[in-house]
Amino acid sequence: NTGVMVYPNEWQHLALVKGQDNVAKLYLNGDEVWSANKGSVIDKSKKIVVGASLSKTPYPFSGHIAAIRAYN
Repeated sequence: NTGVMVYPNEWQHLALVKGQDNVAKLYLNGDEVWSANKGSVIDKSKKIVVGASLSKTPYPFSGHIAAIRAYN
């Protein structure tokens, strides 16, 4: 959990990147808002969920996601 808040009724750009130094960084509208040392960003044994969490209370996103891109 990053603790980063996104706000309704506003366009927002989120980007998650991980460099060769294993530091994952989350950017919100171009500003770095979170970082952590991560050996892996994605746990390949679990589902990838966009717009909700995998917790018991999923807190679904009730908006529109314009585009998603993933690169290796």
